[in-house]
Amino acid sequence: MRRIDNTTLIRIGVSLAAILIVAGTAYVSLSASVNPYGVYSLVALMAFGLEAGEGLPMGFMFLILSLGHLGWLETLLMADAALFLFAIVYPFRADPRVLLRNFTATSLAAGVTHAAYNLVRIPGIHVPVHVFLAACLCFVCLHVFEWKRPKLWSLPYYLVAAGIAILVPASLVLPVLVLMVWRACQAYERRLTRQREQSLEVAALYLRTVEALAVAIEARDQPASRRSRRVRIYGEEMIRELELASDDADALRVASLLYDIGELAVPEHILLKPARLTPEEFDKVKTHPEIGADILERVKFPYPVVPIVRSHHERWDGTGYPQGLKSTDIPTGARILAIADAVDSLASPRHHRPAIAVEEAVQRVIHQAGQAFDPRLTTLLAKNWRKWEKLVAKDAGSGLESIFEAQREAEMLRHLSTRLSASLELDAIFAAVVQVAYRLLAFDALSVWIEEEGKLSAKHVAGHLARPLAPLTIGLGAGVSGRACYTGQVIVNGDPTRENESESVTPLVTPLNWALAAPLFAENLRGALTVYRADGGPAPERGGARSECFTADNARLLATVAPMLAAAIAKARKYNEASARAGADSLTGLPNAAALAARMSVLSASCAVVLCDLDGFKDVNDRFGHLTGNHLLEAIAHGFQQSCRSGDFVARLGGDEFVLLLDRCRPADVEPRLAYFRDMVRAAGRGITCSDMVDASFGAAFYPADSSKPEELLQLADRNMYACKQQRKGGGSEPDTFAELADAGEAGRSTSG
Repeated sequence: MRRIDNTTLIRIGVSLAAILIVAGTAYVSLSASVNPYGVYSLVALMAFGLEAGEGLPMGFMFLILSLGHLGWLETLLMADAALFLFAIVYPFRADPRVLLRNFTATSLAAGVTHAAYNLVRIPGIHVPVHVFLAACLCFVCLHVFEWKRPKLWSLPYYLVAAGIAILVPASLVLPVLVLMVWRACQAYERRLTRQREQSLEVAALYLRTVEALAVAIEARDQPASRRSRRVRIYGEEMIRELELASDDADALRVASLLYDIGELAVPEHILLKPARLTPEEFDKVKTHPEIGADILERVKFPYPVVPIVRSHHERWDGTGYPQGLKSTDIPTGARILAIADAVDSLASPRHHRPAIAVEEAVQRVIHQAGQAFDPRLTTLLAKNWRKWEKLVAKDAGSGLESIFEAQREAEMLRHLSTRLSASLELDAIFAAVVQVAYRLLAFDALSVWIEEEGKLSAKHVAGHLARPLAPLTIGLGAGVSGRACYTGQVIVNGDPTRENESESVTPLVTPLNWALAAPLFAENLRGALTVYRADGGPAPERGGARSECFTADNARLLATVAPMLAAAIAKARKYNEASARAGADSLTGLPNAAALAARMSVLSASCAVVLCDLDGFKDVNDRFGHLTGNHLLEAIAHGFQQSCRSGDFVARLGGDEFVLLLDRCRPADVEPRLAYFRDMVRAAGRGITCSDMVDASFGAAFYPADSSKPEELLQLADRNMYACKQQRKGGGSEPDTFAELADAGEAGRSTSG
């Protein structure tokens, strides 16, 4: 069985009601002694079938012209019959809510109009005032459901209808009069419509001018924000939910654009500070609501913009500024603006913190209900914010979004330049570039390629898809990065799978599909900065045409960042080389005494401090010359470096003395290590002098068992080494254990004492 939908049921009901009302009208007509119903039925059909504009029917003409000629019941039945008949003819009038509203208003108007006409009489006044009073009441009743926007311009036509009802008897001329009044109403409505459109155009121009000013001001200090969208839309939707007056809506719309205009009086270094503000700086920021209100007060807005701007930092609990207003003492527009601004501020990046998700921002605002924000408004926010965010996403904005993008780019590049100029650590340089490049280009992988011995190697990689790039080496002219380095040109939308073409004929297996590479050139530095993406369009077919992912604007941005990175890397490498030279021995390349002191000042794990002194080195200089002695020192230094473990440290203290810091080495572990070092020194001596004239003496001390002070550890190691040397010179036997070596040191100290 076919199911009947709601529309069909409504039409059936409307038709039955119309039939019943028409039948009732006919019955009343046949039972009356006078029969004006044919004329008045025509007047009713004309009146309710015509509209003067904006949904204003001419039915009031019938209601007023029927006074004195029809009873209230006949008037009611004819009017409602006309309404239902036109609901059948014009389906759009059959909406149940519209039909019920029109039926109720018309029935009320028919009853009240006839009651005023029949019951109101003023003694001594012959002018039929009661007819004009009935016309006014008819206007009120027909607009009772539109009390927020009554069509006051139509009231004179009600009075014209009252005059016609007084002067013209019931005849066939009434339809002509109705038509004339209708034409006059339409002409007047057209004039009003033109004036209204002109007024709206002027208001729109005014609002666009205000918006342009607001965007330019805001772009100065918050280039990453979308305040002109989110705050405006959230405010408008809250006003719609609260059903506030149109003046409040207009005031909030302007205030949402200009509420931070007072920040023009706050120094830029405070607004752009990347850290938390000091109390004094925050006091300066807190002046901006009052300053903004003073600026806007001179504009003389026709709606209350100034109170909203002045109070948008007030708090529900009274702890806000500048006036410390509390709860409902705060203007409604300011309370709405405070919530919208709080959500947008948290969801937008700032100079001192990153952005958070909109959902988290909303939850933080809701958590402050009853403290910072109006609980009723936070309830509206919790209920509708997802719907409002869709409107924010769809909104085309002010048409001046390029200002935001330009300011955002300039701010990021300025921030990057500051960080690079202040940093001499390569890790910090790479981290700064990665952060800015990601915000500008949104990559899936990034690699900084540096040339070494004719090939590019990845010195730094970042991104969740960067792992396959880390072990690669790229020949100059090969792959995307190699071509960028070799040609000095930016390569746009290259193929990342060809990055390893210099090493293998098999393409690189990677989910990355697009590459953008810019050359890195500075003094003694060549390389490439390359960013990669996996998405951005359909993946390219092997052997087919590639789709575009990176744009020319992306290439321009990377080409701007690359020279800054190259200069920073070159500067850092120079600094590191100079630091290494300052802390290294010029002959052997080992750390010098200054580097040894710096290393010993930060000892944390247990270690052995071993002092080595060469025996017979003076004889090598005397017999073979200082040049041979230098070669011997270089060979011994190289031997120490090769003999040490990864955690050990060896330095040249000066002359023929070396110091070794043996990481996590206990006394029992020192003996074989010292024996190995001594054999290495002897072997180096034989290799240079072809004799056994070179030997080594060792002394050791232990951190922290013997001492935690570097000077005391070196002194103790020196005494132990001296005791070993003296015992060897005196013809005594070599100490078999480190304990004997320590005992020999104690004996030496006693003898020297």
